[in-house]
Amino acid sequence: MTGKWLYLEFLIPVKDYLTTLKPKEFVFDWIFPISSAFLIYIFVLRAGQYSDETEEFIGNIINVLGVLFGFSIASITLLITTSSESISRIKRTPAKNRRISGKSISIYQLTIITFTFLLFLEVFGLLLNFGYSLAASLYEDFRINSWRIFYSIDCFLLIQVIALNIRNTTNIYFVFLETSKANQPPN
Repeated sequence: MTGKWLYLEFLIPVKDYLTTLKPKEFVFDWIFPISSAFLIYIFVLRAGQYSDETEEFIGNIINVLGVLFGFSIASITLLITTSSESISRIKRTPAKNRRISGKSISIYQLTIITFTFLLFLEVFGLLLNFGYSLAASLYEDFRINSWRIFYSIDCFLLIQVIALNIRNTTNIYFVFLETSKANQPPN
């Protein structure tokens, strides 16, 4: 997946994320956000009119994605730089039924893969919003004709980012919960 003239290695973590995704995670990470965005489009955006408040939506999405991006960077930094017993244990513990190119991966690798995909998604969302803002400011017709579809896509991305953050945070919680249980004195 390497390109001769174009850097395509950034697609490897995306492929690894998709390869290691379980069906229930696919529902949580993809189906739930798509369904929610579709319902938002049907019940909110389709009948709505473009206004100053709808224009503020992009600014709010950029702010939220920026905060979530910072949270994700801090979380992955914590995982990579921490040398606790719990991190050592998840580096040694294989993830059940998770393989990349036929090789088993650890829970630690799975967590890093998911966080990396999340970071890519957040960056993509920020770039998409900046690009849309630029195009909408230059071409009034583009904004008027495309805002409903774009906001639906934005809702999908935001819900997906939140879902992935919930899943990542929950996984980290379980890692550290197991460590705290292991360090407790027996009853």
